[in-house]
Amino acid sequence: MPTRGVFRLLETAMVLCLISLVMMVFTNALLRKPTDLDMVLFGGGISIAKEMSRYVFVGLTVIGAAVVAREQAYIGIGAVVARFRRRGRLACLVASEMLILLCCVVFF
Repeated sequence: MPTRGVFRLLETAMVLCLISLVMMVFTNALLRKPTDLDMVLFGGGISIAKEMSRYVFVGLTVIGAAVVAREQAYIGIGAVVARFRRRGRLACLVASEMLILLCCVVFF
């Protein structure tokens, strides 16, 4: 089982991904605006930043899913599950964990 330090590192990576994503998209938006006024700077934006922002967003999503799964803070339907008895709740928990495992396999 990974230690708290590993997840702290993942949380730091998430922050860095988010900062770089905001910087790339904002910079491209600023460089694209003068293009609308017939002033061309860097060809209307940095072309690699468009693709890199997509990759960073996917990485941010995958890392975020791992951190959220460890903290068990993912979106749930507590009001519905609370109405079930113990067996129903257990069945929902098993189904939920199996779906998460399936998603992890697909991501891998």
